[in-house]
Amino acid sequence: MSSFLIFFDQGNTEDIGYTGGLRAYSNEVLGATFDCDPKFFESLSCNSFPQRNLSTMEPFNSRRAATRARHGMVASSQPLAAQVGLQVLKDGGNAVDAAIAVTAMVNVTEPMMNGLGGDSFILVHWRGQLHGLNASGRCPQAMTRDTFVNAGWKRMPQVGWGAVSVPGAPDGYFTLHERFGSKKFADLIEPAASYAEEGFAVGQKVAHAWEWGASKLRLSDHSVQEYLLQGKAPKPGEIFRQRNLARTWRELGKHGRDYYYAGELARKIVAASDAGGGYLKLPDLADQRSEWMDPISAMYRGHRIVEMPPNGQGPVSALLRGEYS
Repeated sequence: MSSFLIFFDQGNTEDIGYTGGLRAYSNEVLGATFDCDPKFFESLSCNSFPQRNLSTMEPFNSRRAATRARHGMVASSQPLAAQVGLQVLKDGGNAVDAAIAVTAMVNVTEPMMNGLGGDSFILVHWRGQLHGLNASGRCPQAMTRDTFVNAGWKRMPQVGWGAVSVPGAPDGYFTLHERFGSKKFADLIEPAASYAEEGFAVGQKVAHAWEWGASKLRLSDHSVQEYLLQGKAPKPGEIFRQRNLARTWRELGKHGRDYYYAGELARKIVAASDAGGGYLKLPDLADQRSEWMDPISAMYRGHRIVEMPPNGQGPVSALLRGEYS
């Protein structure tokens, strides 16, 4: 699942606060310039940063100072993804263009995030107005109450096709791009496709999460083939390639939404579901549509915190802070 916040304003970016996952925002991006000394990055090494105990999935405590910029900024959990988003802004793209490019890059460099089989909840602040896009998928029509009773499930399955809902994220990316994007979708996702095809060096924290989830990947022969190297999660620094994912992103860029929800890929998804005892059918995919909706908000220490309404988890976060409206 991906959840991200997008800003596009003609105001001062330093006045904008944000929380959440992927962020991309720009201020007067057309004609903007970005200066950085390459020697700074050459001087960095792994020894420059404190060692951390990665034996548990504990949060990352950042000691970095706040970053500010006059013309544009991209924030991501993946440095390569942030670089791609920044290049989109340099080339005259807007914040939504950058966010889509970064989303695809995170899917490649951090495979447990932003998967094309997942959902997405998107907040957009566009020229003074807030927009919410719910790109989550519904339960397959064939999955009824009787399905749970007959299977003896007391709770939702955590693995296998019984845990799969209709993927909503791809439809969300195209819906977002159709309304706010300015660059060609195919051009925005090409950097991600290139890295998927040519490979990237796996980061330390990503490698740790990969190993943490390897036991679930081993439950599927296809997952072993696509996401493990000789049956093991890749180690930090190993080059990892995903040529099938590169081909999928490029086909999406070439053929658009229908390739996923009504075309060749839709038929492959349903065939895999049928083979694995799943419930997804072609009408489930064809009926998927993202929904624009008004965000909800709550006051916290003098700041208004904006969240997505149900079926997302925004209300839970809002309730923890106080009443929401």
